[in-house]
Amino acid sequence: APATAPAQEPAAIEEARAGRARGLAVVTLRGRAPATGGSGPTFARLRRGARTALATAVPVDADGRFEVELLTPRLLLPGRYEVELAAAPDGPALARAALARGDEAAAAAADARLDRWYRDAARALRELAGGLERRGRYHHALVRAAGAGSDDAARHRTRFGVFLDGWTVSLVTARMDLATFARRLVLPPRPDALAALERAVAALEARAEAWQRALADPRAATTPAPADEVEAAAAALVAGFGLAGGVDAWRGGPLATPPPGDPPGAAILADAPALEGGFRRARDPLGFGLDVPPGFEARPADQKPFERAVLKGPDAVLVLQVAELPDAQDPDALVAALEVAAWEGWLSYKRLAAARGDGWHRLELEALSQNPEDPDDQRTYRIVARSTWPPGGGRAVTLLVVLTPGAPPPPWLARVEESLTWP
Repeated sequence: APATAPAQEPAAIEEARAGRARGLAVVTLRGRAPATGGSGPTFARLRRGARTALATAVPVDADGRFEVELLTPRLLLPGRYEVELAAAPDGPALARAALARGDEAAAAAADARLDRWYRDAARALRELAGGLERRGRYHHALVRAAGAGSDDAARHRTRFGVFLDGWTVSLVTARMDLATFARRLVLPPRPDALAALERAVAALEARAEAWQRALADPRAATTPAPADEVEAAAAALVAGFGLAGGVDAWRGGPLATPPPGDPPGAAILADAPALEGGFRRARDPLGFGLDVPPGFEARPADQKPFERAVLKGPDAVLVLQVAELPDAQDPDALVAALEVAAWEGWLSYKRLAAARGDGWHRLELEALSQNPEDPDDQRTYRIVARSTWPPGGGRAVTLLVVLTPGAPPPPWLARVEESLTWP
């Protein structure tokens, strides 16, 4: 009887390990190659979930054994992976083995760092989305109110254009950060989160173009259609990371509506109840209120959505500003956010003093700012910034008392500061 050929042993990955060498991530595999019958090469690849990477042809010796290195300059994060052998880079697996990069503690720490990165990226896009909707709706409303072809309408278009230039730089930076992130890592976890971030960036680009077209319309007759693509990406990110404020925080909020009055902000003293000493109690539709000293008059507040009122008096200027702070929901977080906003927002910022109490925060500072009477004139002012917030936080109102350096504090200062409330 003819001799029987020995049976071919099945393919197997007998050893798999990961490390770094020569500035590269290296996955080394050893084992027994599958019998291909001369039909073609064998490939090794790295797998995580349904995704694969680093497919590499396997050199096989005369005994059917192999050793191969999967090399990449990208980072291979600690965690659990699989390695596979296949007859084609995307073909079915002929052999499979588990690969652990680092221990459980290292994997958990890497996942936590990555989640923070994803969450911070989602928050940055939320701020871009909310800012775009806020500015778009705000300036669009002012253009319509000013009338086609008026100087005021042209001024509001210009302000939106200046905002959009800076906003676009921030979006381009976010897009580049995402692209760099995707290039630096091999099979990062939570690909759904990365895909949602990328969809949000693309949707924001389209949304900015829609607002630009709407503001370019001389009549500003229509507003863009609802931002469905932005909100779909926002919903995925909110669900994935539990972002504060929900999808509403991506929509612009109440600051997108200019303050009442013609011009905007002029109505804050209309029908304000008279108080003792000639003071009047001013209230904003958002809910906060302030005692206004005698001799102060409302000026236009139509340059920025967060500026709710400008009040000019004989010895100071009072400015009421509202900040949307969806992640700051307790006093410590609110105070930290307000401190950061102060040194980021003022030119030549010099912090002189600070204090806080139950539901309020106070800063004294000197900074370079516009002359309230002449926007083209900048000078150094002494500024008292008193802030308070509604229960539960999420936003804050700040009263800026703008004084000339060296001038004594006005006699009404303490009363006005303490009167700033947000029930």
